[in-house]
Formats: sequence, C-alpha cells, structure tokens
Amino acid sequence: EQAKIEIRQYLRDAQILAVTFHRGTQRSYIFVLHPDSYRRYESLLTDFIASAWGKMFTMEPVAGNLSTSSMKKKLPTPNISLEPLDTCFSVCKVSDYTGIDIAQPFVFTATTDEENSLVCPTELVPDNTVAREDCWRAFRVRGTLDFSLIGILAWIAETLAANEISIFAISTYNTDYVLVKEENFDKALEVLKGK
Repeated sequence: EQAKIEIRQYLRDAQILAVTFHRGTQRSYIFVLHPDSYRRYESLLTDFIASAWGKMFTMEPVAGNLSTSSMKKKLPTPNISLEPLDTCFSVCKVSDYTGIDIAQPFVFTATTDEENSLVCPTELVPDNTVAREDCWRAFRVRGTLDFSLIGILAWIAETLAANEISIFAISTYNTDYVLVKEENFDKALEVLKGK
C-alpha cells in the first residue's frame, strides 16, 4: 500500500493496477500505466484473473485511478432497434464444412489460416465438429446499416461489458448479430433497451 502511495505522489496522473500472488510466498505485482493505456491493461488483467490463473492471483483495489467516464469519450446511444431471435446457437470449430448446409438461415462460417469456424443453430451442428460451445442466444440490429455508421457495435459491446455480459458478434453485409450466453440474454436486452 505504501508503494502505491509513493508512486501516486511521484507520478500524479499514473494509473495503477495491482495483483497479488497468494500461493506459497505472497508477493504483489504493481503495474504503473499511462492514462491512455490503463483501460487496455485493466481488461487484460481482468481476463487473466478470470482464467485458471485466477485461483492463484487476486486483483487488488487501487484508490485514485481515473474513472472510466473521465478516461475516454462516452459513446452516444445510437437510435437502433434490436430484434431477438428465437434460435439457440452453437459456436464451433470444424474440420471442414462438408457436414453443414450453408444455405440454411443463420449459418455463419469463417476460414482462416488456423481454423474453420462455424456458428449455427444448435440442431445443425455437424458430426465433424472439433470443439463447440452451446447455449448462445442472439439478437440482430434491425434494418440495413449504412457502412458510414460509426460505433453501433462498439456501443452494444461497451454497454454489455459494463454489466459484465460478454458477447460474440457477427457482422454481415446488412447488419450486426450479437450473441450472448442464454443465461444473460434477457438481462442483455433489458440493459440495451434501457429498462
């Protein structure tokens, strides 16, 4: 705690993050960050603590950091309409696409140099699936989005992240689809609709 105080006195605008390792010999790691980098590293450390490593580390509260609202420009609430979909989705990695009919509604594929990804209704998951995560629900941004529109998906992601809801987003030519885990679906819609 004394080290944090001294750092704050020496570097007035420094943002501080701290994690403590509490297995064996206890020790703390203090990250001293420029304000412009704070949010990125806070997100990285939060993800780290949420992983299996979180059993051995604890994120420490640090007083005096800038608030989120003062550190970055708040995104304006866009004028959008959200359409919940009744379909339950699975997010998969597949060996190839031979087992899936890509002409079916709500089948999304992505091929990279490392993987073949598939998002589809759960009942359409093929046998050649290598890995999968079920129980996703989705909503789409209703209407056709102009490519010049800025920040719609960012606003959705930021609003849900502030309520501890993670997303899986898919963008098509016309619009955006946002998937959340089924247990968070109703809460996500309430948050985004401002209820």
